[in-house]
Amino acid sequence: MDPNVYVEVYDPERVWDGTTLLADNHIPGEPRIIEVNMEGEIVWEYVLPEDLPPASDVELLPNGNILFVTDKGLYEIDRDGNIVWSYLDEKVSHDADRLPNGNTLVVFGGDDQIDDAHVKEISPEGEVVWAWYAKDHFYKEPYKDIYEAGWTHTNAVTRLPNGNTMISLRNFLLTVEVNPEGEVVWSYDWSSLGIEPHEPELLPNGNLLIALHGGGKKERAVEVNPKTGEVVWEFNIPGLIGLRDADRLPNGNTLLCGGAFLDEGPKVLEVTPDKKIVWQLGVKGVKGTPEDHQKWFYKAERISAVAPQISIVSPENETYPPGEIEISIDYVDVDLGAIWYRVYDRSNDKWVTDEVTCLRNVWSDGLTFEGTEEGPRTVTLDEGEYTLYVRAESTGWGNENLLERKVVNTTEASVDFTVEAKPSEVTPTPTPTPTVTATTITPSKPERPEVTVAKGKIQASIPKIEAGKAEIIMVEKADIPLRYMRISVRNSVNDVQITVNRLEEKPPSVTVDVEGKVYQYFEISHQNIASSDVSKVLLEFTVEKSWIKANNIDRHTVSLQRYGENGWSKLPTYEVDEDPENVYYKAESPGLSIYAISGITVTPTPTETETPTPTPTKTVAPSPTASPSPTSSPSPTATPSPTPTETTTEKKGESRCIIATSTFGSELAPEVQFLRGFRENVALKTFAGSQFMRVFNAWYYSFSPPVAAVIASNEPLKAVMRPVLLPLLKILQLAVTVNSAFSFNPELAIVLTGLVASSLIGIVYFTPVTLAFLYLAKRRWKYLPKPGKLTVLLTPWLVSLALICLGEATLSATLMMAATGAFIIFTIALTAGAISLKILQHH
Repeated sequence: MDPNVYVEVYDPERVWDGTTLLADNHIPGEPRIIEVNMEGEIVWEYVLPEDLPPASDVELLPNGNILFVTDKGLYEIDRDGNIVWSYLDEKVSHDADRLPNGNTLVVFGGDDQIDDAHVKEISPEGEVVWAWYAKDHFYKEPYKDIYEAGWTHTNAVTRLPNGNTMISLRNFLLTVEVNPEGEVVWSYDWSSLGIEPHEPELLPNGNLLIALHGGGKKERAVEVNPKTGEVVWEFNIPGLIGLRDADRLPNGNTLLCGGAFLDEGPKVLEVTPDKKIVWQLGVKGVKGTPEDHQKWFYKAERISAVAPQISIVSPENETYPPGEIEISIDYVDVDLGAIWYRVYDRSNDKWVTDEVTCLRNVWSDGLTFEGTEEGPRTVTLDEGEYTLYVRAESTGWGNENLLERKVVNTTEASVDFTVEAKPSEVTPTPTPTPTVTATTITPSKPERPEVTVAKGKIQASIPKIEAGKAEIIMVEKADIPLRYMRISVRNSVNDVQITVNRLEEKPPSVTVDVEGKVYQYFEISHQNIASSDVSKVLLEFTVEKSWIKANNIDRHTVSLQRYGENGWSKLPTYEVDEDPENVYYKAESPGLSIYAISGITVTPTPTETETPTPTPTKTVAPSPTASPSPTSSPSPTATPSPTPTETTTEKKGESRCIIATSTFGSELAPEVQFLRGFRENVALKTFAGSQFMRVFNAWYYSFSPPVAAVIASNEPLKAVMRPVLLPLLKILQLAVTVNSAFSFNPELAIVLTGLVASSLIGIVYFTPVTLAFLYLAKRRWKYLPKPGKLTVLLTPWLVSLALICLGEATLSATLMMAATGAFIIFTIALTAGAISLKILQHH
């Protein structure tokens, strides 16, 4: 406890809960790195050795270690303070990032000279594998004669998902993007907003967030649209001098650090989007004067309080007969990034399975996971002694780029088990408690809830739920469609009683009807816990396919609705799994109440014959969203009965962007994750989008597997395909911005998204082909049609748009598939044709 470090503002309801990691230099001669909780208590610290100068940038690494920058070099320490890696170089400063490939990216801007390398990428062995020199691009007017604490005073660097590097050149008032060859491909001039830009951060919406240090006159954090220059958000900080850092947090708040107030000293602030300070950290005995400048904070990093909690449900520490052993891993985390598992044969000292990965979709909110490879939910084992190893990572997804995963917490767990032909009597021992390597405290595993079952009713007694943590309650029962709940609380509670009641009909107290066809009502009540203490409830529930078919329900419209003061509200609901009898969904609720599971009935389209199309047999990839119940083994095949309105066309590999995966080398590649995220969380979240994806998938997967195989085996072809796909990524990023702007009406938003995306695709990809065709046609036949002739395309385009509206009104899947497919095709044709004719006529 340091009485000089204190928190003076703290609004628990509005902050992003966690600890804050930063360099603290306010004690003369004792520079240190500290981690403080929301109350200002120091939960971990590291005092730098006497021969080291103070640190500036501090970063938590995936392995739980700390990377920091000093004027003597880079250092990585473990949580016990041991230096495990270093790179000694006095020409480093300000900012360093550990890259996914294990290399470290660092800048030099402290008294830098013209001939210095301003950015270096350093391998674990200490070799400089890439460097960027500002002189190659900026040794010219008006930059060559600038000098203020160095020539460029480069103060930040970020490796972007496209492989380029974003660099902050403070003295030039520029943020630049350079490609791997070092060429400047883009730049942004901050001179109109203030002076001395620091720590530019690319946000998921494509905007830039930056801290502008203006000598106390223009001190502010700014979010700007780099394409238009529009300032979309800013926070002025009257009286603050020396702002250095602005980080966007997952809840939309912004963490600000650097500098000091004249009479109050250095500060770290957390500010809401409506510009309210909800957390403020300060230091006593330090003032905002030039004499105390070296004692100010520089940068800070918020570490999520919700470290991933994982538990191994199956196998347990028991003996099993030879054959299939079920793998079931349970998890709780608001921003879980990935789960890995692997089985080790202790009898023969070898791994018996490859590492299986389940990765969070970067667009999701932590409720949906997809396997990154075809992996078993069961493993087949002979007799022996085995260990299942599991690890999980928490991404801190809101702190960096949308496409750049930044791990901030790691958890590991394991369990020993035996496979034996004749099971012997063994005494079960508890599963080892996962060790959270990202903090200095190892949480103890709470007692499991005691659950009692009666007809139409389930009661659970929970001894304790700790603040910021969650408790899992298994409630699966034949006559209640709810499978399990995860209840997260803001404050610790004891002796919690949870009751789930199946309701045969809408309760008399509920006066408002639910939208759509109701599958089941149920109520969740609670005792010994205030409603205000419940921060979030995750619920998994099932819906029988027979009900979906009998009522002509579009399964993508199934949702969980919660009853509250303002009537029914539709909760975020996601389809996560299926078996031959059921479809499994997850939903997130802000509290406990009366619920209804409902779906929208669609009008069946009559056909001459209805021949069921079987779904091909497939191996089910492991997914943490699957039921953690050890009693429900997934079926190796899934053959859903077709409804009268749709035909199943699912194919093996359809869940993957296989051409992009082959091009970028891995499903973990951020470009692939972006494409999957666009599909899952933009297109498939709407009726129009989901029906178009059915058409698109049928076309795409008719040719993509052999194409992907050729690309995967041909490195030169990969190099060609990457720049080919890059415009598509940029187009879809712009389309996402359009979608967000019209999010108040998701169906309208997806139509406008499709219009923008297909128009740009027509311009970028099809205009060159159309130009070439028309040019050759003109040379051969001496004829070029006038743009007015395109009305032959405009008419069906307008018809397709009208049919989309009709499809929305009737919820006809067949009509919507035909209409959206035609709409996209004619939009591309119109755009490419009009622009090509205009160009040729002009020339």
